[in-house]
Amino acid sequence: MDKTKLKHYTADLTQGDGDWIENSSFTRKFDEADIIIFPGGQDCSPVLYKEKSGYHTQIGSNIISERDKREMDLFDRAVNSKKFIFGICKGEQLLTILNGGKLVQHMYHGNGHTCKTWDNQVCYTNSLHHQLAYPWDIPKQDWELIMWTEGISNTYLNGDDKEIDFHLDAFTDEGLIIEPEGLWFPKTRSMGVQWHPEFMGYSGWGWNLHSKGDEVHTLDYLNKLLLNLFENPNYIKEQKLILLNDEN
Repeated sequence: MDKTKLKHYTADLTQGDGDWIENSSFTRKFDEADIIIFPGGQDCSPVLYKEKSGYHTQIGSNIISERDKREMDLFDRAVNSKKFIFGICKGEQLLTILNGGKLVQHMYHGNGHTCKTWDNQVCYTNSLHHQLAYPWDIPKQDWELIMWTEGISNTYLNGDDKEIDFHLDAFTDEGLIIEPEGLWFPKTRSMGVQWHPEFMGYSGWGWNLHSKGDEVHTLDYLNKLLLNLFENPNYIKEQKLILLNDEN
């Protein structure tokens, strides 16, 4: 595959959600696509992760939306075809569910914030969500946390509108709750971010502050990571071993 000629296809067949992907073009033909994009939108159906709908959730209990049905079928088709899958906001949440996780049905992040990354960098992202991926019920070997915030929200509600009892691995050493902002599921070649890269330009939102002191845009960071994972699903795991060896 010529990496300069990637084609992306969106679940709702609209152009724009993948225009931020470098050296790629939009196609309306699934079979031509290298990357299948699941865009943002209304809340996922809680019945998919065996919960009822909380007060703040935008869809009723025991209802699977027509969009969720279509995208579940598209996910199966993409996995069986070995396509690379990318989810945006609601799309990332749906990918989490379809890989065996669930959601925080209500929390709060404001309009924008910084995120930590798996390779010790800091990104600034936008924020347009009130739900959050909860991947800690998925076997550890089947997912990677690639971006996150820590303890920004002051509430994390489930379908009973009660505070969630988080898994021990969901806490930092300081006792703050880890809030996933980016996830990778290597078995299904599924990558997602909680924020909206399609809304981020090269001014304002998105400057990435590297540990070395130089500035690179968040979209540059995301594009590089996407391409590395496209070419090698074990990229993060391998790089973590290198970082660990460097530290030792």
